[in-house]
Amino acid sequence: MQFIDIKTAKETFNKSESTFRNIVREWRSGKHKNQVKEEGNKIFISVSFLQKRFGDQPTSTHSQKITSSDMLAIQIMQNQMDELNKSVERLQILLAQAQEQNSQLQKLLPQPASSKKPWYKFK
Repeated sequence: MQFIDIKTAKETFNKSESTFRNIVREWRSGKHKNQVKEEGNKIFISVSFLQKRFGDQPTSTHSQKITSSDMLAIQIMQNQMDELNKSVERLQILLAQAQEQNSQLQKLLPQPASSKKPWYKFK
């Protein structure tokens, strides 16, 4: 028998925490024997018991199936991401080339003479 904690049950079955606390309260009063157990500071509830109580299929988004239209949308977005990544790589190469050319041009240009005069010369 598989057991899950209250936090996981809350997320899996899309119910409030107080719902599961009420089940624990009922267990403490003698109901639901072998459906709830306590280990250390944690309370665990039987998955099969919860499925019987709230329905066979958990309503968690993790267990929902991905449709073919979702897969198509994911594939289109993946292709767009690949194209954008290639564009970014090309731009990075062009930027590096432009920086190299700029540095070479800076070396070829004559350096301007300093127009500052020393502070101690008054003229």
